[in-house]
Amino acid sequence: MLTMKPLMYRTVLLGLAMTAWSPAKEPAAKPAEPTAESSPTPANPELEAKRKEQETLAVDNKLEAERLTQATNAMRAEITRLKTDAN
Repeated sequence: MLTMKPLMYRTVLLGLAMTAWSPAKEPAAKPAEPTAESSPTPANPELEAKRKEQETLAVDNKLEAERLTQATNAMRAEITRLKTDAN
């Protein structure tokens, strides 16, 4: 079992390093804004404004979630590196 620990640490460290170094996913592109010809005037401009605000918040939340995931992966890799250096 003692010979398995270094191999396990190396495997975990390599996995975390590959996860941390992988390129971030590009956020989904916003759909093209509808033109005046393609859609009639919105029935309720207040409702349309709320929908746009909700879409903006959803995109912001996705971007922040991606940043947090990258930060978490970096911290995990650092913790693993420190653990392996201590042994």
